[in-house]
Order: sequence, then C-alpha cells, then structure tokens
Amino acid sequence: MKLPRPLQAIAPSLVGAALAVAGIATARAEGLEVRVLSAVADAVPDPTEKTVVSGTAVTLIAAARSAKTGLVAVAPRVVWARGERPRKARLPDTARDGSSKVRWFKVEAAQRSLSNTDPSFHWEPIEYRDVPIPACDDRWTCPADVRASIFGDRGGLGTMAFKVEVSLDGLRGSSPGSEKLYRGGLGEAVARVTVRRDDSYLGYLTELFNTPYIWGSAGTPDSIHQAERRIGSDCADFVTYGVRRLGHEVPYTSTWTLPKYARELASSPGPDEEGVYRDEKGERIVVGDKGIRPGDLLLFKGHVGAFARDEEPLGVFTSSDLMIHTCWAEPVEEPIAESGYDKRPLRVLRWRALER
Repeated sequence: MKLPRPLQAIAPSLVGAALAVAGIATARAEGLEVRVLSAVADAVPDPTEKTVVSGTAVTLIAAARSAKTGLVAVAPRVVWARGERPRKARLPDTARDGSSKVRWFKVEAAQRSLSNTDPSFHWEPIEYRDVPIPACDDRWTCPADVRASIFGDRGGLGTMAFKVEVSLDGLRGSSPGSEKLYRGGLGEAVARVTVRRDDSYLGYLTELFNTPYIWGSAGTPDSIHQAERRIGSDCADFVTYGVRRLGHEVPYTSTWTLPKYARELASSPGPDEEGVYRDEKGERIVVGDKGIRPGDLLLFKGHVGAFARDEEPLGVFTSSDLMIHTCWAEPVEEPIAESGYDKRPLRVLRWRALER
C-alpha cells in the first residue's frame, strides 16, 4: 500500500524512531552484530562485567556475527549472550574476510558531577565519550585497561566501559556504547571491567573510581542502585557501597541517617593550628588499635568520607591524613586538608557491620 504523500515525507524518521525505541543497535541495521566479550585467564569469553583485584589480567575479545559471516571471534568458543551456553566461533581469516578493520574505544564518563534532583527527581543522563585505544587497532583482542583519560588515572583502579567497531566482509557494526542508557548511566549491554585495590572495605570503594558524583543517586531495590551498578554516587552512597560489597545488608541512605548504622568513636570541632584534630576534651585523637583506623567514617555536616591512611605525624589524626570520598567530583583519595572540609567539625564513626 502506498503511503499518503505527507506520511511519505516523515516515514524514514518514523522508522528510525521505532528502531531507537525498540533498542535495535545500528550494528544490526548494517548487517553485522558486534559485541565486546571478556575473559580472565583461560575462561570462555562472555559478556558479563568482570570485577577483579588489581593485578588480574582481563582480556577483551571482539565478536561479530551475521548470516553471511557466521559467528567470528579469536576464541574457539564464546558465550554470545548472558545465560547462553558456549558456542563455536570461526577465527577471522584475512583471505576469506577481506580487509577486516577493528577499532577499540573506552566509553568514559565526561561529567564529573551531576544532579538527579534539579528541579525535581529524575534520572539525569550522564555524558559519555568514546576515547580511541590506538594500540589495539585491527586486533581482535585488547587488554582491559581501566585508566581514565578524562578524569585521570587513579592507579589503574575503577570501572571502565568498552566499545568495539568491526568491518568484516563488506559489513560493519558496533557494540553497544553510550547510546545504551538505563536510569542515567550505561546499561548492562555495554561491556565493562572493574578493578579494585584489594578485598578490604577501602579496596571495594576504589571500584567506584572513574564514575561521577551524582547528587541524589538512587535506585530501588538496592541491587540496581546507581552506586551498586557502578554508575556513580553521592557521598553517602559511596561509603555505603563498600560495606555492601563486603556482604552486609546496609541500605543506601543519607548523611543524616548514616549514624543509625555506625558507632561514634570521637568528635572534634576541627583541627588546631598544627592541623591536629582534638576531641571535645582537648585530647588528641589517636590513630591505631586504640583509636580510629582506616575505614572509619568521617562525618561532616552534609558530607561524609572514609579515613584512608595515616600520614606523618603517625599515630595522630591530622588534616594531612588521607580521606577517600566524592564531593561534586569523581571519587578521590586525598589529604583532608585538600577536601574543602578540613576546617569543619566532624564525627568519627565506625560501621557496626565492620566491628571487630
């Protein structure tokens, strides 16, 4: 049936809109479906996010398929979709596939901070940028490096998303990238790798490096909270993420209600002229087995971070000690003196779930 002339003019845009709503990737429209799979050691590559301890190598694997090419990957067997069994893949063959091209990208957050609450609650979309990885050009595998170029490297720690573009046998396609958003951040279809410092409370907090500060970060149930999905967080959700990653059912909350889940160890009106924090009696707050320790919460009015490391002078809590936190910028570990909160009164709390 021929469309009326007014509809003929808008039909292409209607089709494009329908494809977008249906979530059909450009790769499918161009005849080649492309995905980024990943693997640790000799495991079968699959599309699930890899969360590993620093020093664990993760390899990214490009996989493509079409009716014309079949399933192509450098691994003999791959898991194409979550929940599926491994299937055989064909190795790329230059003679058969012609001049194949492969281009890799990091999908990096480009906003250091945003708000879900202005003017009222909504899922504020995060801006992401595709950052090329030239060292992996025309390679079907690429080592997963989570160092950010926009926010800056945090010691090779944090969460990073990846995208690959493939041209094969006259077809081309791209794996899901920044267009695949869910509740403001990247959806699960986008390949990601997360590297933490170690398996401690503070170590798990480093998984949120490379993610933006989100005022009013949210999500129910807690299992799909923005912090839980490693999309971004506000200060209270940031410190809560670590204790939840240790297996404790502490709900995401706010700085006002955090004390319900923690015990107060000390309070201080602020540091003296030498940068030393003293309690309400004027006594120095000590660091160590009989005082505060790394992982304790530093609760200011309207803000919270976690005590990360004792610095000189050792054994005494001072503004030169390190705090890990997020405050209108991506998470960072820095001296309290550089946080903007060093002159303010604070309370030192300890998670009840981490008492020992």
